[in-house]
Amino acid sequence: MLKKLFAFISNLASRIKDDNIFSFSAQFSYYIVLGIFPFLIMAISMMCNFSSYIYYILDSAEKIFPADAYSIISNVVHSTLDSCSKPVFSASLIVILWSATAGSASIINGINRAYGFTINRNYLFMRIQGIVFTVALMIITMIIFTLIVLGKEIILLLKNINLFSEFILPTVHVFRYLMPILMMFLIFSAAYKFLTYEKVNFSFVFPGSIFSTAGFILGSMIFSNYISTKAKYYNFIYGNLSGVIVFLIWVFILSAIFLTGAEINGLLVRMNRKKSDTFKNKS
Repeated sequence: MLKKLFAFISNLASRIKDDNIFSFSAQFSYYIVLGIFPFLIMAISMMCNFSSYIYYILDSAEKIFPADAYSIISNVVHSTLDSCSKPVFSASLIVILWSATAGSASIINGINRAYGFTINRNYLFMRIQGIVFTVALMIITMIIFTLIVLGKEIILLLKNINLFSEFILPTVHVFRYLMPILMMFLIFSAAYKFLTYEKVNFSFVFPGSIFSTAGFILGSMIFSNYISTKAKYYNFIYGNLSGVIVFLIWVFILSAIFLTGAEINGLLVRMNRKKSDTFKNKS
């Protein structure tokens, strides 16, 4: 068992090196930063009537995100919620949607490269596919957000029932952190499954999704703790730009984790193909 695990890790390290994951993550990060804020604006503008719940989710993420990164995201969320009543969102929905898919081509290329699939060079097709994925992502976000809203309302209702009072606090904490984790897992699974140019079974999607979900949480917490001890050095070197630099580094780390998750899935797909070919040759 240990030999197989060591061999798998060794093959994974080779794939990461051959596919230039860290160089690709830098490119990946640029497009993510370019598209994440239009996506946030579009998502929040569709849920303006639930601002209190958006703040609830934002507060839940504060302990995980690096302080500087959280500050930037928090400012965008607050500014968007303050402008929700303006008609600009409905008038510019297409522009915002197009901007939100700025990194779609890079995301699709990265996933298919990790799987070893032939990359489609048709930029327009990838852009359309990115728009479809963004819309699907919006739907997933809306569904999970609805569950969060309903769940919190149920918790508030149970608080008025003395019979369940001793279970309320644990339930609140479990629900508060479990739903964002589930949301990340579903998003990663959807990306690894539906952005590929060849069919991939769900059994080869889940390992990378689990790795990316755990990696995003642990990586963010570790990086957040590290930055908290080195904040004065970043402020001294970059001055007012320190927050932006920290945010970019954080996105770069998360990009590397996401692409590594795709590499894990791709390696499992290759191993399965080798087993299938070996079985066919023997038969």
